[in-house]
Amino acid sequence: MYIQLDQSNTFNLTKLVYHTYAIIQPSKSAQKVNDKNKEDASLSRKLKLINNQSHEAIWACTWQLEDTECALSNFSKYGLLGPTKFKDVDECYLRLYGFLSCIFIQKDAVLELVHILTPSRKSKVSKKFRSNKLVQLRNRMASHNVSFTTSDREKPVKRTSILIQRSLLSERMKIRYVTDEAHEVDLIDELKQFKDLLDLELVKLVLYMNDNLIDIDDEIRMAIIEDVKVIIHKMSCGVVMKGINGDHIILSSDIESTLKKSE
Repeated sequence: MYIQLDQSNTFNLTKLVYHTYAIIQPSKSAQKVNDKNKEDASLSRKLKLINNQSHEAIWACTWQLEDTECALSNFSKYGLLGPTKFKDVDECYLRLYGFLSCIFIQKDAVLELVHILTPSRKSKVSKKFRSNKLVQLRNRMASHNVSFTTSDREKPVKRTSILIQRSLLSERMKIRYVTDEAHEVDLIDELKQFKDLLDLELVKLVLYMNDNLIDIDDEIRMAIIEDVKVIIHKMSCGVVMKGINGDHIILSSDIESTLKKSE
């Protein structure tokens, strides 16, 4: 088992991406065999990922996901007011911009993984992220707040976004800002929506690698698949217990129905 029950689903799924990709990299002897047998499409696919140096991008994506997940974990515990709960608007600004930057980094990391491993899906996944309110809030408040161009009209119009400062200090965690109209974003609810989307895409990537890029049913691969089932159960608010032997005990697991939620 590679996952830790006290860690977030995103953190655990990132570990599974890392471990799954590690075991599909062929040895030097396998590369020599492939040089003699060009018809081995499966091994050629694995070698293509390595020869194009995509493995470096995959490691970078997993490290970025882990680092930003640490920051988001702190945000989930303490919110914009921080651990002291002292209403310092200056710190709230820093925490808001840091929070939105983490959202954007995680979104980009997953899109890069999709681009490397399942490129035909990138456009579809990117569209899903663009409709997420936290991604939109980041674009409007932490990137293009004075020159944001709307795309929801026949003729795109530039709009200036202004944050309502008082909303930073509210423990309700609802950010308000104005353009030509007032907007409100519930950070807690939208973070859950963002995480559901992000984690489902990571699940799909792990399952894709296990189903298409690994030729043998060794112990490592089977352990990774069992870990994915545990995470899917947790994503559905299921209860998972640690067994006497260190294994994870779940009441049920329905991968197909969970994955269909993201279609």
